[in-house]
Amino acid sequence: MRGLVYSSTAKNAFTLADLGALAANSAQRNAQAGISGYLYYDKGRFMQYLEGEAEAIAALMARIERDERHTIRRVVVDDTLCTQRFPTWHMQWLQQGSMVAIRLEHILYEFMNLKTAPNTSFELLTLKFGN
Repeated sequence: MRGLVYSSTAKNAFTLADLGALAANSAQRNAQAGISGYLYYDKGRFMQYLEGEAEAIAALMARIERDERHTIRRVVVDDTLCTQRFPTWHMQWLQQGSMVAIRLEHILYEFMNLKTAPNTSFELLTLKFGN
């Protein structure tokens, strides 16, 4: 099981409708692949958390890297997991207005727990920002 967090920069602005469609399409594909996670977008920047079997995450990341709507800036976490932390979120879109309702502190705790979870090999990858 693999957990991965990356950030990217949109090449064009995304509307709420664009983001909703992106999350819905991703959720459908991810459910078929056994992948879960969440997506956050703010001012042209994405942050996405993905978890699932290592092969499925690798295939998804290859597709994400080819997506011309954004440029990946940094992989923040790439870690081994014992179990999925958000198994029912095939692609939860985290909107600013709904953060309180979904208990953001739980998400932050789980994200930080990646670093200290038993049997994990936390790795912080430092990739240079492109200009």
